[in-house]
Amino acid sequence: MCVVLHGKRNGPHEPQEIHRLFAEGQLRKEDLAWKSGMQGWQPLDVVCPELFTADVTTSASKSHPQPALKEHPR
Repeated sequence: MCVVLHGKRNGPHEPQEIHRLFAEGQLRKEDLAWKSGMQGWQPLDVVCPELFTADVTTSASKSHPQPALKEHPR
């Protein structure tokens, strides 16, 4: 899939990369995307509606875990 990233066509990207870019805030649902078989460019939320489901958000968080907090010595 190709996307418009920072005002320029970018890609092709694997779905995992699109998910990462979205999770990092580099892509927004309004950004344009295109994949093989499409007539033209459409918003990312139309092309990849799965990005906006709770399951994907949860799995994206699990793929980028937060560092464990160390207890402060007393």
